Amino acid sequence: MPAVLDENAIPSWVDDFGSSRLRKAKLKGYLKESLGVYRSERLKLERPEWKFLRIEHLTHSQLTETLKKISNPSEDALDALIDADERYGEEKNPVVLRHWFDKEVGKSIEILVQPFLGRTAGIDVVDYLKWLNPDYQSETGD
Repeated sequence: MPAVLDENAIPSWVDDFGSSRLRKAKLKGYLKESLGVYRSERLKLERPEWKFLRIEHLTHSQLTETLKKISNPSEDALDALIDADERYGEEKNPVVLRHWFDKEVGKSIEILVQPFLGRTAGIDVVDYLKWLNPDYQSETGD
């Protein structure tokens, strides 16, 4: 299913998959005001463990260009990219590999990035591989 924001398809998605909160918003006419909840619920369902990347005032294409392109990606990163692209990739919406400076760990990490419902979603390569295989151990022991 393409991850494009189609306002006409939102009500049926809410009926099929939405939380009680979203269903109540639909019932009372607050669905347009609840797009953030819709995006979050749909991302959680369709891209487990992925998060929205937030850098103020940047479009997806600007954000993707801001994130450093990877040179010499790890084999783990390539494995994750191949799997994610097979699962989620679309011709006009490919999954790409980028570097992200993670302030919590104080270093640059490899992440998968893809536009999703008008925002940019991403996941740390290690987290993605752990989601695929809970017994996964990274090359660095993370």
